[in-house]
Amino acid sequence: MRYLRALFFTTFVSLMLASIVSFFPTVEMSSGDLGDHGQSVEPIWPEDKEGASSEPQDNRPVFQLEKPLTLSKDVIVPFFKQITVHYPYQNIQLDNESLFVVTKLQPEETLKQDYIYKDAIAIMSDVFVHTHNIEKLYLRVVREHELQPQLIVAVNSKRKDLTEEALQEVQSVGTMSENERESWIKANTDLVHGTGWRN
Repeated sequence: MRYLRALFFTTFVSLMLASIVSFFPTVEMSSGDLGDHGQSVEPIWPEDKEGASSEPQDNRPVFQLEKPLTLSKDVIVPFFKQITVHYPYQNIQLDNESLFVVTKLQPEETLKQDYIYKDAIAIMSDVFVHTHNIEKLYLRVVREHELQPQLIVAVNSKRKDLTEEALQEVQSVGTMSENERESWIKANTDLVHGTGWRN
């Protein structure tokens, strides 16, 4: 009898504690809550084996690279974080169908021209292949300077000027030779060298 009373009392206390704890506020954290420099970066949710999206149903902006997306201010940070570049981004601005991207070199950093071509092609590939609302891309590569940034190169490109063949070629930047990358940029973009290109 004493055993049954103890069991009943223990069960009663457990249920009471569970009821009290259920009223405490909860805080949900996801991998997207912690981004660089305090920016919230949404995770990319892959599709499961059956093809159904495993995207969380909380109406957060999430993009997938399997299909072209609408590039907006809500997804621009995670979109560019997944593009590997040699020279880091200094500024990215979206203005309707135009995208302005600035990458930078440090004052004493060695300029490697092929890195600039690689970066430009990598950015163009993702922008023109994986989005459908960007028509113009303006890329600027600058070097930080005491007075003002020094322009190294400007690369201007338009979706309408790129053929299907060019878009296929741009996705194989990793297999292109240095000369092929340079030739592709010169043939498919408006390329302007600044004073920093020669220094």
